Amino acid sequence: MIGNANNIWHHAVFGGGATPLLIDLYPQTAAWSVRKLRAAQTQCMRIRRNSDDAELDIGFVAGWVDQAAIIAHCGVAAGFVTTMYDQTTGSCDLLQASSALQPQIYNGTIVLVDAGGNPGLLFAAAEYMRDSTIASSAQPNTIYSHFERSADGFLYDGGGGAAARHALFNSGGLYRLYAGSTTIKGSDDTARHVSRALYSTPTATLWIDGVQSGTTATAGTNPLEGVTMGAQQAGGSKFAGFISELILNNTNDANQVAVEADIMAAYA
Repeated sequence: MIGNANNIWHHAVFGGGATPLLIDLYPQTAAWSVRKLRAAQTQCMRIRRNSDDAELDIGFVAGWVDQAAIIAHCGVAAGFVTTMYDQTTGSCDLLQASSALQPQIYNGTIVLVDAGGNPGLLFAAAEYMRDSTIASSAQPNTIYSHFERSADGFLYDGGGGAAARHALFNSGGLYRLYAGSTTIKGSDDTARHVSRALYSTPTATLWIDGVQSGTTATAGTNPLEGVTMGAQQAGGSKFAGFISELILNNTNDANQVAVEADIMAAYA
């Protein structure tokens, strides 16, 4: 479970004043989130109400996705996410055109939230979103997420070719990383977590809530091309649960501990 001690980090670094946003402090390759990560970012997601398929771009209020705008647009209809906007300047948006495969954000009454009260995209083991525009990047690559899972499946994977994949998935009660071969990490559960994974040829390391999970071990030498949220690269082994944030850095991020702390503090 995520603690809130990392709020101290914000006050220590920024003197308790207005906190600069994550990407303004630490530039990333691509980032998708229900919270605002860059001061200039105006849109969070695009949603579809299922009563008539009308769509609307949704922005932010007080640093988080505008829940009132979702409710106003959907009313008593359910709401689904067609686009998660990339909050960097790279325009690598996560898309899902098929209504049957879109994650849900609203159930006709309330915006969906995880056990911590955080809004999130609900994947019910059938949905996924994908960007195929991120150019192939050789390792090292660093990937962060905030999630709450209810069953085994792929939290993320590549979105391009079968030989250009980095993945984090759960199977048999264990976290597993993949970049051409699978390395088994520590035990998993169904609580909320922040993950940080470093894929650094040929090894990979996973941290869960700031603590290393399992040992650093070989996970392959694949590059990463594109990103799939909520499923395997080929579209199978789908995730079940909430995903609120996914961030990609196509380096061994020099600021990865600080980025991880920011995510943990935000979702505490």
